[in-house]
Amino acid sequence: RTGIDVNVEVRDAASGHLCYRATVELGSELPEAPRYQPREGDPFRPFPVPLAQAYRDWLFHGPRLQGITRIDGMSDRAIGGQLDASAPPPCFDGPQDGRWLIDPVMFDSALQLFVLWVRAQLDKTTLPSRFARFRRFGSLSDAKVACHIQVLERSRDPLYYLDIAFVGPDGRLLALLEGMEGTCSRAL
Repeated sequence: RTGIDVNVEVRDAASGHLCYRATVELGSELPEAPRYQPREGDPFRPFPVPLAQAYRDWLFHGPRLQGITRIDGMSDRAIGGQLDASAPPPCFDGPQDGRWLIDPVMFDSALQLFVLWVRAQLDKTTLPSRFARFRRFGSLSDAKVACHIQVLERSRDPLYYLDIAFVGPDGRLLALLEGMEGTCSRAL
Protein backbone atom coordinates (compact mmCIF):
# COMPACT_ATOMS: atom_id res chain seq x y z
CA ARG A 1 0.00 0.00 0.00
CA THR A 2 1.53 3.23 -1.17
CA GLY A 3 -1.45 5.60 -1.33
CA ILE A 4 -3.96 7.24 0.92
CA ASP A 5 -7.52 6.08 1.57
CA VAL A 6 -10.44 8.31 0.64
CA ASN A 7 -13.99 7.47 1.72
CA VAL A 8 -16.45 8.17 -1.10
CA GLU A 9 -20.26 8.26 -1.10
CA VAL A 10 -22.63 8.80 -4.01
CA ARG A 11 -26.04 10.12 -2.97
CA ASP A 12 -29.21 11.03 -4.81
CA ALA A 13 -29.09 14.81 -5.34
CA ALA A 14 -32.79 15.32 -4.55
CA SER A 15 -33.38 13.02 -1.59
CA GLY A 16 -29.87 12.55 -0.18
CA HIS A 17 -30.42 8.76 -0.27
CA LEU A 18 -27.13 6.84 -0.20
CA CYS A 19 -26.65 4.92 -3.47
CA TYR A 20 -23.00 3.79 -3.26
CA ARG A 21 -20.20 3.83 -0.71
CA ALA A 22 -16.55 2.88 -1.15
CA THR A 23 -13.05 3.44 0.15
CA VAL A 24 -10.65 4.35 -2.64
CA GLU A 25 -6.88 4.09 -2.29
CA LEU A 26 -5.27 6.95 -4.22
CA GLY A 27 -1.65 6.42 -5.21
CA SER A 28 0.91 7.85 -7.58
CA GLU A 29 1.38 4.57 -9.50
CA LEU A 30 -0.28 1.23 -10.05
CA PRO A 31 0.98 -1.89 -8.29
CA GLU A 32 2.92 -4.42 -10.34
CA ALA A 33 0.57 -6.69 -12.27
CA PRO A 34 0.74 -10.32 -11.15
CA ARG A 35 0.46 -13.18 -13.64
CA TYR A 36 -3.07 -14.57 -13.78
CA GLN A 37 -3.36 -18.08 -12.31
CA PRO A 38 -6.68 -19.72 -13.19
CA ARG A 39 -8.19 -21.98 -10.55
CA GLU A 40 -8.33 -25.68 -11.18
CA GLY A 41 -11.81 -26.83 -12.05
CA ASP A 42 -14.02 -28.48 -14.56
CA PRO A 43 -12.97 -28.11 -18.20
CA PHE A 44 -14.94 -25.61 -20.24
CA ARG A 45 -17.78 -26.77 -22.43
CA PRO A 46 -19.17 -24.63 -25.26
CA PHE A 47 -21.64 -21.92 -24.36
CA PRO A 48 -25.11 -23.23 -25.35
CA VAL A 49 -26.24 -20.34 -27.57
CA PRO A 50 -24.50 -17.98 -30.02
CA LEU A 51 -23.46 -14.63 -28.54
CA ALA A 52 -25.82 -12.61 -30.78
CA GLN A 53 -28.75 -14.74 -29.60
CA ALA A 54 -27.68 -14.36 -25.96
CA TYR A 55 -27.66 -10.56 -26.34
CA ARG A 56 -31.06 -10.65 -28.05
CA ASP A 57 -32.82 -13.14 -25.73
CA TRP A 58 -31.06 -13.03 -22.35
CA LEU A 59 -29.65 -9.52 -21.97
CA PHE A 60 -31.16 -6.07 -22.36
CA HIS A 61 -28.09 -4.03 -23.30
CA GLY A 62 -28.09 -1.83 -26.39
CA PRO A 63 -25.27 -1.72 -28.94
CA ARG A 64 -23.10 0.75 -26.96
CA LEU A 65 -23.05 -1.58 -23.95
CA GLN A 66 -22.50 -4.85 -25.82
CA GLY A 67 -18.84 -5.31 -24.92
CA ILE A 68 -18.64 -9.11 -24.92
CA THR A 69 -17.00 -10.10 -28.20
CA ARG A 70 -16.53 -13.82 -27.58
CA ILE A 71 -17.50 -16.50 -25.05
CA ASP A 72 -14.71 -19.04 -24.64
CA GLY A 73 -16.83 -21.52 -22.70
CA MET A 74 -18.23 -22.31 -19.29
CA SER A 75 -18.21 -24.92 -16.55
CA ASP A 76 -20.26 -25.53 -13.42
CA ARG A 77 -18.22 -22.86 -11.59
CA ALA A 78 -16.76 -20.59 -14.27
CA ILE A 79 -17.17 -18.75 -17.55
CA GLY A 80 -14.63 -17.02 -19.75
CA GLY A 81 -14.74 -14.67 -22.67
CA GLN A 82 -13.28 -11.66 -24.39
CA LEU A 83 -14.36 -8.07 -23.75
CA ASP A 84 -13.84 -5.01 -25.91
CA ALA A 85 -12.70 -1.66 -24.54
CA SER A 86 -14.76 1.49 -25.02
CA ALA A 87 -13.67 5.13 -25.24
CA PRO A 88 -15.06 8.04 -23.23
CA PRO A 89 -17.77 9.83 -25.20
CA PRO A 90 -16.97 13.29 -26.58
CA CYS A 91 -19.66 14.89 -24.42
CA PHE A 92 -17.39 15.11 -21.37
CA ASP A 93 -15.92 18.51 -20.54
CA GLY A 94 -12.17 18.96 -20.56
CA PRO A 95 -9.36 17.32 -22.49
CA GLN A 96 -9.93 13.77 -23.73
CA ASP A 97 -7.19 11.22 -24.13
CA GLY A 98 -9.57 8.43 -25.13
CA ARG A 99 -8.91 6.26 -22.04
CA TRP A 100 -10.89 5.46 -18.93
CA LEU A 101 -9.37 4.81 -15.52
CA ILE A 102 -11.99 2.09 -15.17
CA ASP A 103 -13.85 1.35 -18.40
CA PRO A 104 -17.56 1.24 -17.41
CA VAL A 105 -18.59 -0.71 -20.51
CA MET A 106 -15.93 -3.37 -19.89
CA PHE A 107 -16.86 -3.52 -16.18
CA ASP A 108 -20.53 -3.94 -17.07
CA SER A 109 -19.72 -6.47 -19.81
CA ALA A 110 -18.04 -8.67 -17.20
CA LEU A 111 -21.26 -8.56 -15.18
CA GLN A 112 -23.17 -9.40 -18.38
CA LEU A 113 -20.95 -12.45 -18.78
CA PHE A 114 -22.00 -13.58 -15.30
CA VAL A 115 -25.67 -13.01 -16.19
CA LEU A 116 -25.12 -15.34 -19.15
CA TRP A 117 -23.56 -18.00 -16.90
CA VAL A 118 -26.56 -17.80 -14.55
CA ARG A 119 -29.03 -18.03 -17.45
CA ALA A 120 -27.25 -21.02 -19.00
CA GLN A 121 -26.53 -22.79 -15.72
CA LEU A 122 -29.66 -22.03 -13.63
CA ASP A 123 -32.26 -20.60 -16.04
CA LYS A 124 -32.44 -17.51 -13.82
CA THR A 125 -31.30 -13.90 -14.05
CA THR A 126 -28.94 -12.27 -11.59
CA LEU A 127 -28.94 -8.77 -10.19
CA PRO A 128 -25.47 -7.63 -9.05
CA SER A 129 -25.62 -5.88 -5.68
CA ARG A 130 -22.13 -5.21 -4.30
CA PHE A 131 -18.51 -6.28 -4.30
CA ALA A 132 -15.75 -6.47 -1.73
CA ARG A 133 -12.81 -5.03 -3.67
CA PHE A 134 -11.67 -3.85 -7.09
CA ARG A 135 -7.92 -3.80 -7.70
CA ARG A 136 -6.48 -2.13 -10.78
CA PHE A 137 -3.05 -3.12 -12.14
CA GLY A 138 -3.20 -1.66 -15.65
CA SER A 139 -5.36 -0.07 -18.32
CA LEU A 140 -8.63 -1.65 -19.40
CA SER A 141 -8.68 0.66 -22.43
CA ASP A 142 -6.39 -1.43 -24.61
CA ALA A 143 -8.68 -3.13 -27.16
CA LYS A 144 -9.46 -6.74 -26.18
CA VAL A 145 -9.23 -8.11 -22.65
CA ALA A 146 -9.77 -11.70 -21.51
CA CYS A 147 -12.34 -12.05 -18.74
CA HIS A 148 -12.37 -15.03 -16.38
CA ILE A 149 -15.21 -15.41 -13.88
CA GLN A 150 -14.95 -17.88 -11.03
CA VAL A 151 -18.04 -18.66 -8.94
CA LEU A 152 -16.90 -19.00 -5.33
CA GLU A 153 -17.58 -22.09 -3.20
CA ARG A 154 -19.61 -20.17 -0.61
CA SER A 155 -22.30 -19.48 -3.24
CA ARG A 156 -25.73 -20.91 -2.45
CA ASP A 157 -28.80 -20.36 -4.60
CA PRO A 158 -30.13 -17.65 -4.80
CA LEU A 159 -27.00 -15.75 -3.61
CA TYR A 160 -23.81 -16.10 -5.66
CA TYR A 161 -20.30 -14.74 -5.05
CA LEU A 162 -17.64 -14.51 -7.70
CA ASP A 163 -14.24 -13.16 -8.59
CA ILE A 164 -13.70 -11.56 -11.99
CA ALA A 165 -10.23 -11.37 -13.53
CA PHE A 166 -9.47 -8.98 -16.39
CA VAL A 167 -6.36 -10.35 -18.13
CA GLY A 168 -4.12 -8.73 -20.73
CA PRO A 169 -2.58 -10.46 -23.77
CA ASP A 170 0.62 -11.07 -21.78
CA GLY A 171 -1.26 -13.16 -19.18
CA ARG A 172 -0.97 -10.53 -16.47
CA LEU A 173 -3.89 -9.19 -14.46
CA LEU A 174 -5.13 -5.77 -15.53
CA ALA A 175 -7.79 -5.72 -12.81
CA LEU A 176 -9.41 -8.04 -10.29
CA LEU A 177 -12.97 -7.67 -8.99
CA GLU A 178 -13.27 -9.70 -5.80
CA GLY A 179 -16.29 -10.88 -3.87
CA MET A 180 -18.91 -9.70 -6.37
CA GLU A 181 -22.34 -10.57 -5.02
CA GLY A 182 -25.45 -11.26 -7.08
CA THR A 183 -28.94 -12.48 -6.27
CA CYS A 184 -30.59 -14.81 -8.78
CA SER A 185 -34.29 -15.14 -9.54
CA ARG A 186 -36.56 -16.52 -12.23
CA ALA A 187 -38.81 -13.48 -11.70
CA LEU A 188 -36.09 -11.18 -13.09
